[in-house]
Amino acid sequence: MQPRTLLSFTSAILLTGGCAHTAPVKCPKTWASPSLNRADLPTMAARFITSLEKSPYVVGHAKGGNKLAIALAPTGNRTARAANTGGFFNTLKARIATSALLVTKPTSNLLLLSRVHTINTRGNNDQAASSWITTLFLVNTHTEEVLWAGTQSKRTLIFRKKGTCSFTTRTIPADEKLELSSDMNGPDALAAMRKLAQQALTSPWIRKATKQPILRVYPFRNRGSQVLPTAALTAFFQVELLRSGKVRLLARPWRERAQPMGTVKPVVATGTLSGHIESFPKRPPQQQGIQYHFSAKGTNAGEPDATWTGKVVLKKKHALTTTNN
Repeated sequence: MQPRTLLSFTSAILLTGGCAHTAPVKCPKTWASPSLNRADLPTMAARFITSLEKSPYVVGHAKGGNKLAIALAPTGNRTARAANTGGFFNTLKARIATSALLVTKPTSNLLLLSRVHTINTRGNNDQAASSWITTLFLVNTHTEEVLWAGTQSKRTLIFRKKGTCSFTTRTIPADEKLELSSDMNGPDALAAMRKLAQQALTSPWIRKATKQPILRVYPFRNRGSQVLPTAALTAFFQVELLRSGKVRLLARPWRERAQPMGTVKPVVATGTLSGHIESFPKRPPQQQGIQYHFSAKGTNAGEPDATWTGKVVLKKKHALTTTNN
C-alpha cells in the first residue's frame, strides 16, 4: 500500500547515453539525475494547481466571484544538472490559464514559487538512485505569510548495461524498499522530516497555545558528510506543518517583490523553528553503516522559556543491491 504523502507522484522516464568502448570498460561515475521528463510535466502541473484550487484560501476568495490573481516566479533549479525547469514553469502557466479560480498577474503580491531538488544515492559501479522533489509555495509578499504549499516526489533507479557505458532508468514504486548503500535516500529523508514535523505538532509547545502559532521556519543546516538538499527538506517540513492546519507559517522577507505596504499590517511571528542534520559513520569492528540525526528546536517569542526540541534517528546499514537488467 502506498504511504500517505502530499501529492505523491511517480512516473517513468528514460535516460540513455553511450560510448564506443567494449567490455571490459571503466566508465566515469556520471550518476547525475536525468532531466524532468517533458511528458510528466502536464500531470505534475495539474496535480499542483488542482490542490491549490481546493485550498481554503483560494476557495474562500472564489466565493466573491472573482479569480485570484497570482504572480509566477521562474522555477528554481536546485540540482546539479539541467532540470527542464523552464518547461515546468511554462506548463504551470498554461494550466493556470485554464483555471476557473486563478489568473496570472505579474504585479500581484501573491507569488507562486516553485523549486526542483534531487537526492542522489550512490550504489556500486553499475547503479545509483535519484529522488526528485518538487515544491510549490504561495506567498503573500506583503505579509510574508505562506498561504499554501504542495510537494511531489518520484524516485528512479539508474543502471548501466553490462559491458557498456550505456545507462537506462526505471521508476522505483513508492512501496518498494531499495537500499543501494548507507547513503541517505529520498524516501528516508522525507519520512524523517515528516516524523519531526509530527513531533512538533503534537508537543505541548503547539497543543497548549491559546492562539494559532505563527512560525518562521529557518533553513535546516547540514552537518553531515553527504550532500543533502536542505532547502528541499526544509520545504517538505513546512508543508507538513502547514497542511495540519494547526499553525501559520511565514516565509523569508520578499522585499524585492513586495509592493508598497500602504495600510497592510505585516504578520509578526510568535515563534521560530530551526534544525540541522548530522551523520555518524560506523567503523569496524562495529557494523558498517551510518546513523543520521534529524534535530529541530522551537521557541516562543512571548515566552523564551517555552521551547521544544525534537529528534529523529535513522540507522542505515551499508548494503549494495544488485539489479539484473
